[in-house]
Amino acid sequence: MFSRRTFIQHKMKSVANQQGFAVLTSAVLLSMAGIAFTANMASSQLVDNQIIGNYYRNNEAFANAESGMNFVLSQLDDSTIAKQMLANLPYEYENSSNHFTIKVTQVNQSKILITSDATSMDGSAKRQINLEVDFFVSFPIPAAAVSSNGKLNLDDSALVNDGCEGLAASDCLGGGNIAEHMLVSNPAIEEDADDLCSGGQLGENVIADNVLKGEGDEKIIQPNEDGTGYDWGELSIPEGSEIGGLTPDSDLDPNSLFEATFGMEMSQDNLDDLWDNAAKIDMRYGGDCSDMLQDVSDQDEIVYIKGDCNISQFYAEQSKTSENKVFSIGSTEYPKLVFIEGGTFITAPNTGTSVVGMLYFLPAIRELVDDDGNYIDEDGNLLAEDEEPIKVTDASVDMGGIDVNGALLSEYKCSHDGYDKTDNKGTKQHFSARFDKLVLEALYSDLGMGVSGTGYRLAAGTWRDF
Repeated sequence: MFSRRTFIQHKMKSVANQQGFAVLTSAVLLSMAGIAFTANMASSQLVDNQIIGNYYRNNEAFANAESGMNFVLSQLDDSTIAKQMLANLPYEYENSSNHFTIKVTQVNQSKILITSDATSMDGSAKRQINLEVDFFVSFPIPAAAVSSNGKLNLDDSALVNDGCEGLAASDCLGGGNIAEHMLVSNPAIEEDADDLCSGGQLGENVIADNVLKGEGDEKIIQPNEDGTGYDWGELSIPEGSEIGGLTPDSDLDPNSLFEATFGMEMSQDNLDDLWDNAAKIDMRYGGDCSDMLQDVSDQDEIVYIKGDCNISQFYAEQSKTSENKVFSIGSTEYPKLVFIEGGTFITAPNTGTSVVGMLYFLPAIRELVDDDGNYIDEDGNLLAEDEEPIKVTDASVDMGGIDVNGALLSEYKCSHDGYDKTDNKGTKQHFSARFDKLVLEALYSDLGMGVSGTGYRLAAGTWRDF
């Protein structure tokens, strides 16, 4: 039998053993919990790192895909590159350094689909972006300060520049506002027109030497390959364009300056329609032209004048740089498209006419009559009563005293400035034409002819990046 003391000792040892086992169990459990927690944290961190890595690589792939998309859109900003691309659809391009591949396919006549596939740098993530683009080539604005569907004869005092105020293209800060050529002309016309355009010659083109700044500043229109006309280039018309209520013909192969400029034939019907939709100034039966022009509002984009337009000094304002007075048609805010058919601007000495926008000289078709109004033939003989009147077209136009800021175009066989220092009754203001692309762009926008340089429009709702 145990003594009481022995029992108490045994009891205390048993309790101590039980407490040690409990501590050990707790320590083991806590260690296992710590290991489990640490493992879970490590696993969570790995998952988080993987998620972050995937997110980063997906963003990287998306950024590369966007780079591919922006690469194509930048190509469309350059009309020359864009035309080459569109002429060779489907177009594909791979950029290994930036990890993208782009493909451009045709959807319809005026729409393309751009697909940009890209990967991350390590190739583990892939993204694709799809976008449809309505592509159009803007209505081509004139390529020169002065263009003529005939010969040019400018006095050596004429001022013509390409929009850079006489500076070379390399020295001009506003490079985007420079004309492609100083002058454009098609001098291959009838021999009898040579008498109308006498003067110094530059090749086949009659022109003043000092208005040219160097080789390439003039462009002579040449016959096309099939010999049916002249090569005025291809016609590109934005969808929905119009001018004076008329819709241009996108299938027209331009064979004249008028066709290349407006995308329509210079038919009497088209001219009549332009007349009907313009601010009309009819000077064939007399009147005060400058007074009538006062009634032209800012909202009248087209002004159509028939006959000679006599400009009164009363309405002209004093020039800031000379003693000359100038009558202005249009402004930089409200540029005008001014047609003048069968006439020119007649000004008093030291008075000129300034047009901001585009001035277009159109020859008139007249019936051949003598001073008394009797119908005659080309030799001046009276026609019999049963003979049809002979119709002739104006061959020459005098552009003296005109200042154009934008572009001047002429459909005459000969266009000359007619400046004569000895003529006391004639204008004493020099002919001046300055190319201004910004003014022409504003005019074309107002006319609904599309803004130059806008080559594409993103089709709404077509962006897909999933």
